[in-house]
Amino acid sequence: MGMHDKIRMMRELRQLSQEDMAEKMNMSPSGYAKIERGETRLQYDKLVQIAQIFNVSLSDLVDNDKGVIFFMNKNGNNTSA
Repeated sequence: MGMHDKIRMMRELRQLSQEDMAEKMNMSPSGYAKIERGETRLQYDKLVQIAQIFNVSLSDLVDNDKGVIFFMNKNGNNTSA
């Protein structure tokens, strides 16, 4: 199960809609939907925000057999791979 699948499962278990999550994260519903579909690289700050909303640790969101590598861009935007 990938990280995006875990995020979707945790959201559904908490009976939150994608629109609810998008609102909590100050982003568009379509942008949030891309996170759950695995169509976008998840920025570190968004990953932290999701963990806080779900009240879980970052390691709970990370795929156990793959891990996550974070890249620090020169402009300060952090992304996961």
